[in-house]
Amino acid sequence: MGVYLSMYFCNAWPRKTWFPLMIGSVIEAVGIGVLCYALWSDHLPTIFGMMALTGAGTGLRFMPGTRRRDSPKR
Repeated sequence: MGVYLSMYFCNAWPRKTWFPLMIGSVIEAVGIGVLCYALWSDHLPTIFGMMALTGAGTGLRFMPGTRRRDSPKR
C-alpha cells in the first residue's frame, strides 16, 4: 500500500518527493511507537496492525522510480 501511495505522490499529485518521505517517516515512527506499547501489553491484534502500519510507512519512503505508462518520456 505504501509503495502505491508513493508512486501516486511522485507521479500524479503533488509530483514532489518531500511528501512521501515526510509522511512515511511520521507513519513509521508512530507505528513503531504503538508497536512497542502493543508488545508490552501483549495485545496480538494491535501488534499485527502496527506491523502493517510500519510496513506502509516504510513503503512510502522507498520512493520507486516508476512512471505511469501514459506519461511522456523525458
